[in-house]
Amino acid sequence: MATTISRQRLLAYIEKEQIAFQFVDGLITFTQPETSMYDDEHDEAEVNDMKHAIKHSQSMKVVRPEDVIGYSNSHIGFNEFVRWSQPKDLLVLVDDCLLLCLPNYENYNELFKEVA
Repeated sequence: MATTISRQRLLAYIEKEQIAFQFVDGLITFTQPETSMYDDEHDEAEVNDMKHAIKHSQSMKVVRPEDVIGYSNSHIGFNEFVRWSQPKDLLVLVDDCLLLCLPNYENYNELFKEVA
């Protein structure tokens, strides 16, 4: 049995918990699930783009900071974001173009599903 990230569970988690994320060559953006209010229209658009990218992704994988910093395409711009993250954070790379940072989450198991 292999373990994969459930899109539905990840999107449900994002709806209730704040996360940080960054698109390739983009800025770090934070979700605002408690209010769903954004001061900046660009941030709101980025959050919508992030959710769309997850819904239509071809690959999602948990990565370690050294996986992303040592990435063969190290010019992609995630290095500062990864250095900013904390050891307890879960980093998820989506289609090699979006990095999610789920902060200090204790039970990441709810995001995963077993597949045959």
